Amino acid sequence: MDVQEIVWEHLKRVGATGLCNESCGCEAPDLMPCDDCTRTCVPAVRRKCGPDCEECGGDGGCMTPLEPREGDPANDRLHGREGSASE
Repeated sequence: MDVQEIVWEHLKRVGATGLCNESCGCEAPDLMPCDDCTRTCVPAVRRKCGPDCEECGGDGGCMTPLEPREGDPANDRLHGREGSASE
């Protein structure tokens, strides 16, 4: 199992379909096409946008951060809240 497969397994477990950060987003099956997933990437889902969206123009939605599940330390770490759950 490689890192991409490990990440994909976690994303499925928390209900995400991909990753995003403030400058990009990706979705399975083309997960991590940049081959440089940074520490700023968080679990994400595609959400519909309005026609005035500067990123997609409303043509299919943008990858947006998934809200974390309370009490999941791994998800808390991915969302930059280390120590907020059971640590």
